[in-house]
Amino acid sequence: MSESGKLRYALIGCGAAGRVHAYHFSRHSGVECVAAVDPDSKALDFFQLHFGFRQGLSDYSELFDNETIDFVSIASPPAFHWSQIEGAVERGLSVLCEKPVVTSLKQAAQLTQALGGFRGVLGVMLPRRFYNNTICVKRVLDAGLLGEIREVHFDLKCYKDPSYYKTWRGIRSMTSGGVLMSQAIHSIDQLIFLFGTPEAVSGEVRTTRPNIEVEDEAEGWIRFRNGVTVGVVATTNATDTLWQGITSIGGTKGEIQLDSARVVCWDVPGVDPPSEEENEEVPPMYKPTYYGPGHRKVIHAFLAAIQNGEHPVGGGLDSLLSFYTILAFYRSSELKREVSIGRDGRLAEKDF
Repeated sequence: MSESGKLRYALIGCGAAGRVHAYHFSRHSGVECVAAVDPDSKALDFFQLHFGFRQGLSDYSELFDNETIDFVSIASPPAFHWSQIEGAVERGLSVLCEKPVVTSLKQAAQLTQALGGFRGVLGVMLPRRFYNNTICVKRVLDAGLLGEIREVHFDLKCYKDPSYYKTWRGIRSMTSGGVLMSQAIHSIDQLIFLFGTPEAVSGEVRTTRPNIEVEDEAEGWIRFRNGVTVGVVATTNATDTLWQGITSIGGTKGEIQLDSARVVCWDVPGVDPPSEEENEEVPPMYKPTYYGPGHRKVIHAFLAAIQNGEHPVGGGLDSLLSFYTILAFYRSSELKREVSIGRDGRLAEKDF
């Protein structure tokens, strides 16, 4: 900590996600913004001016070698996440990383090994677990108030214009995936929070646009160890909406439908619907309009975990479950058959 008792903070990646990180961290009374890292000097100027970072650095190795910090948040393209996490973990620094934290099974294994003796905190920017509606649905399911779960579906319809894929987002080696890994991962992580560890996945992914390497359409199912099977459909080619992510849960006693942070249908006997998600009120210049809420909750929980020496909700190795599930989806599409997931959440070796 600094002499003032604040946690010393550095950010790697000064793009759209980085602005959201920096906005919330810079407005937290217990955080001091030390350095921002990005190869774009104009981006660094913006972050120093708007968020109060004292230093602007072009390479994260300069950060780890020359700056005294307590934690780092990572908002760079996914291909760089592991090397940056590794550098931070080796120095005992806590990390909050954008999703996905890694882009390959090898990196996932390396991360698992690195966290074995790690005493810091690894948080992941997966806000769905923090939503009011998610927490309320979890309580309803755990109490059996929907009765026997008969049908669950997740249907994501969104639109990403061609310019979105002209960046690193259309390159598989940079992202490890498209609509599933970049968009649907939030709700897949939410489903894992609600239903537990998946047992098997079957799916098909398609790339329908020219000049991109990642999938823009996907459909299939995820079967969980508690017997629940979730149908999944996802596309970035919707013509009638910019974003609609409907999660439908039907049981013998009631029904729930969520659209991201909104409650569309709440038919739970004796239970009032959850309160609306809080408006984070981030100025548009710092947060794209298509971003959902919840970032502040993730950040505040991450900081509390550092201060209290706790494991953050959805952080650490927990975040790998959604990653493994999506990799199983891809592998199932390649093999044209169901792919298994082990009891520990890792992918079965026979399928990879």
